[in-house]
Amino acid sequence: MVETGELAGTRTVALLTSMEQPLGRFAGNWVEVMECVEVFQHFSPGCDFSLTPEHLRLSSDLIELTCALAGWMIHLGGRAVTPQEGAEVAMQTLRDGSAYERFLMMVGMQSEDVAGAMAALAEPGAFHSARATRVVRAERAGYLAGMDCAQVGWAVQRLGAGRARPGDVVSAHAGIEMHVKLGDRIAAGQAVVTLFADEERLLEESEEMVMGTLQISEERTRQVPLIREIIAGFG
Repeated sequence: MVETGELAGTRTVALLTSMEQPLGRFAGNWVEVMECVEVFQHFSPGCDFSLTPEHLRLSSDLIELTCALAGWMIHLGGRAVTPQEGAEVAMQTLRDGSAYERFLMMVGMQSEDVAGAMAALAEPGAFHSARATRVVRAERAGYLAGMDCAQVGWAVQRLGAGRARPGDVVSAHAGIEMHVKLGDRIAAGQAVVTLFADEERLLEESEEMVMGTLQISEERTRQVPLIREIIAGFG
């Protein structure tokens, strides 16, 4: 992909990133938007909403990777000398609220019901209305050592967040919330994942899939870096 972009005359960079666990707190449709809006509101001056320290920790990899990607785009666009400087610019737009303002502007330009869209974004947690939920708990104490992220993705699909065949209805509110990250110490019975679906019957298979892929070890395992490699097609 990098070579194709370069041959087309476009400076191109690819970031190979960790796929060992879901990025951020949530996986799904609306829940991912909700997480992003909550991050925007947490940092934006004038917003009353604030993430808890634990929720901010769980979203920290999402923030880090987003700023890294934006940093490279800003750098390649000639607005920063280095990608690191670009990442700092991106983080500053998050902190001063200008990124959130631009996001709201984009939503307004694409919405038929602007008032309804803005009301949902003002309180994204209140708009989240999954009719069925279930908490997956750790069967024993230890450290969360691993999971098959593809299996987790299929579990999210089975909850209704994706299609099995063309024409299937996709649920806006189906998905999962991660309560821990790889390497975290967890107690027996502690909440690890919450499942969201529109129907109770959709929870069973996904619960089994998630339970079957969570690996708990007695010792903390070494975690891979979020960004594993950067491939650039130029000097």
